[in-house]
Amino acid sequence: MENVNRHFSLRVTNTLKGIAILLMLFHHLFAQSETFEDVYGVVFSPFTRDRVNLASSGAVICVTMFVFLTGYGMMLGLRQRSFRERETYAVRRYFKLMIPFWVVYAASIATSFLRSDHLHMYFKDGKLSAVRYILTDALGFSTFAGTPGYNETWWYVSFAVFLIFLMPLVTTLIQRYGIAVVLLAGFAKSFGIDTGKPIARFAFALTLGAWLADRELLDRVERYLNTSARRVLFLLLTFFLSIGGYAVHLKWNLNPWANGFITLSLVLFLFTLVDLCRVRLRFLEFCGVYSMNIFLIHTLIYERYFTKLVYSPKHFVLIELLLLALSLAGSIPLSILQKAILKRLRLN
Repeated sequence: MENVNRHFSLRVTNTLKGIAILLMLFHHLFAQSETFEDVYGVVFSPFTRDRVNLASSGAVICVTMFVFLTGYGMMLGLRQRSFRERETYAVRRYFKLMIPFWVVYAASIATSFLRSDHLHMYFKDGKLSAVRYILTDALGFSTFAGTPGYNETWWYVSFAVFLIFLMPLVTTLIQRYGIAVVLLAGFAKSFGIDTGKPIARFAFALTLGAWLADRELLDRVERYLNTSARRVLFLLLTFFLSIGGYAVHLKWNLNPWANGFITLSLVLFLFTLVDLCRVRLRFLEFCGVYSMNIFLIHTLIYERYFTKLVYSPKHFVLIELLLLALSLAGSIPLSILQKAILKRLRLN
């Protein structure tokens, strides 16, 4: 990314991705897998099962974090380009997203013998339909086509594709109308948009991230935080806004506005801590670097192929750490292959 005094660095991006992917693992392990918890006797001490399940349900805010980063990052890449150049940039971003996905998709199909029964969903309506289902799933369109997907958590790939091609329009609107676009996006549910659609839930976070990048507001934050005392106070403020906002969100299940502002508070906290105070959160950065592949393969590991192994440590913290370790073990070699392909195609 650009100058740290105008935008947060790649270190902040990876740190936020690291936090988001840990929340995603937590969410999937303990908010949507009650059957696994019962079967494998998960231990939640010193907390109760209900409290851990509640916290993991709220961890779905990880999606807001990824969407915010998409809006912020793509605005930086689009804002100095013409509309025609923006279309070309979006196509390039599509392939940059999908080529790593295709590597994982191919690996998933190649290892499907571990749970071959799941491939049957492609063929339930005949061989001709199976070809269509496979193509739409592989191209990242299954969510919009309403066709079966090999991995239910890959709905976000389809949504990410949608956001990539939406961002040229969002960029133009924000550059012309500014904060008004963000405010209108916050009321997306009020304009008749199906509340079950991802865009209704995440439009605010997308436009908030894009607006923050376009207006270079972090430059003002950096200039204001010109003393150690101000930085410490700002760190405390944004930390408690992030944690307190998350706690309030868990209690009252607040709307996309809350998720967007919690994410913004966390970004401001990380920008101050990592970029201005030069504190590196290397473990989170490391997780963030491989977050995309962790997202793509973790469901296969814990839900399809190695469920018993993942839940074998019993304690919920150890279960999360084991799934993270297994996901990283698969992600690192996949990343090496993906980077080689992207470099070969000059998309890196």
